[in-house]
Amino acid sequence: MHTLHPVGDPAVVLPHVRSLVAPGGTLVVADIVDPGRWTSQDFHVNRALAEARMIYDRTSGAVDAADLLRLLLHPQWLEMAAADTPLTAKASTSSTAASYPACSSPTYSTPDALLRLGKTSLTRLIATASNNHLGAERAGQWLAAAGEVVALYGDHPAVAYLDLAAELATEVQLLRAVQAELAAHAEAREQAYRYADLGALARSLPGLAEVGGPALVACMGPAARFGSGPAFRCYTGLASLPRTTLIRAADTARKQDPNSPGSTTPRWSNAAKTTSARPASWPPTWPNAPGR
Repeated sequence: MHTLHPVGDPAVVLPHVRSLVAPGGTLVVADIVDPGRWTSQDFHVNRALAEARMIYDRTSGAVDAADLLRLLLHPQWLEMAAADTPLTAKASTSSTAASYPACSSPTYSTPDALLRLGKTSLTRLIATASNNHLGAERAGQWLAAAGEVVALYGDHPAVAYLDLAAELATEVQLLRAVQAELAAHAEAREQAYRYADLGALARSLPGLAEVGGPALVACMGPAARFGSGPAFRCYTGLASLPRTTLIRAADTARKQDPNSPGSTTPRWSNAAKTTSARPASWPPTWPNAPGR
């Protein structure tokens, strides 16, 4: 849904919209918010100029930019915009959380929100989301980037922080859907592996783990087709070659191909030796050749 604020009271509209969603469905609501100066005419003039410039920079369409500028600066549009004030970001978050409890977790979709959160709380948030793989260092990077963005753009309407945040939220939803799909596949994989390798022997091999063991059992076929243990290890890539074997193989390759790395005898020198050994009368002269 896009732009619900003109419809009516969010406390009435949002629950009704939620009732329209099919069971198991997903509702994505995108709406504009009041940055705090919506009732000021200067805000709308600056917004019109910024959006027209953005259209021109992205498409080089002067006509489209002029049409947008003409629309946003039309007296009737300005009158309608002044009478239709959207909620502030804080009020919008509160109303959404009241209607959709599952979305009531705090969001930090703007650089200002990250800076207000602070390094300690942001570090805790990142550590929780990353299962403690990331922490204070990443929080510092994010806060430094947020500070640079605020210093460069401020709250200029041409920088659509909330739109970018909505795109990231969509990416997160897709990622979670993929993770849920992977979980279902993992359950099916475990059930099949339990019957194919009763003793979980494949997973006990060095270099294999939760996914590698079932993958090996699935692709190796009957174990009897391998004549020996070393043959099986070579097939799976688990065989570790001794250092002397690797050196011997590299030396053989160097001797067979003089241009291989490590060779000190380029191929062209052999050609030069062959040419120098030819008879002095080379190339041969023919009696009936042109000019004879």
